[in-house]
Amino acid sequence: MQGSVLVVDPAAGFFEKQLVAGFPDLTIHAVRHVEEARVHAPGVEVMFGMPRAFDAPLLGAAPKLRWVQVGTAGTDFLVRIPTLPRGTLVTSTRGIH
Repeated sequence: MQGSVLVVDPAAGFFEKQLVAGFPDLTIHAVRHVEEARVHAPGVEVMFGMPRAFDAPLLGAAPKLRWVQVGTAGTDFLVRIPTLPRGTLVTSTRGIH
């Protein structure tokens, strides 16, 4: 599997280690803050983080984005961002606990 994943989370290093171990063919960009994420946005297909990790400029700069996984049960905040690329799958961790 090839592709590019952006993790935006204070524990980004933890997630990066897990993803690299399980999916060595993926390109993983792991950052702690949305400000650091913007440089990676144009090439990523997948983003992971808490809903507030994503803002309109970040999502608008990600034309290849196909999937956003949030670490909460709710996705309302995220799906209301007008720059979320049309057709992007948004999933949550609802029911994980």
